[in-house]
Amino acid sequence: MSNINKHQQMNIQIIEKTFFLLNPYSTKFASLFLLHLSVNSEIKNLLFQNNIEENKLEIAESLRMIISHLENIEYLKNIVKEILEKYEIYDFICTYHQLIGQIWLKTVESCLEDAFTPEVEEAWKDLYSLIIGLILEIEADKSSLKGINSIVKKLKAKAIAKKNSRENYLNQISFPNQQSHLQLTPSLG
Repeated sequence: MSNINKHQQMNIQIIEKTFFLLNPYSTKFASLFLLHLSVNSEIKNLLFQNNIEENKLEIAESLRMIISHLENIEYLKNIVKEILEKYEIYDFICTYHQLIGQIWLKTVESCLEDAFTPEVEEAWKDLYSLIIGLILEIEADKSSLKGINSIVKKLKAKAIAKKNSRENYLNQISFPNQQSHLQLTPSLG
């Protein structure tokens, strides 16, 4: 359990309460979200390569998983990471995160109707910001690992080059063979 402040705790309660209202309609939420996203032709071409029904169910399940683990940031980060890896959507989200955030809120508002108050809007904006923040953290972690892996590869390459250089040097040196060594030795006979 992560340390969360009162404001965050209040937002979690608001999200859980409003998600309770959305949950029976989570596929409706996902359908509206996809519909709103599909208005943008670039997004439509990138996002809708799979079956829309499949996407709708996956979005609904992902949202359920995220909301059910809001108080455990590390676990939530793992969920977000799994979603990013499964659907390979990091670049998509980074490119369109502002538009996706607007569509996210518009969809929540459409589904909640009168229950969409300024407090609810703030809580769902904060949730979206949290998810984007986790995505950026995950990418930073991946970049750090890529940097470390790059350094390791360079060190391995240098070690191999050094070994090959040493072997080449040893191959170039001619050592007298046993026979010529024997001929140089005076005979006692």
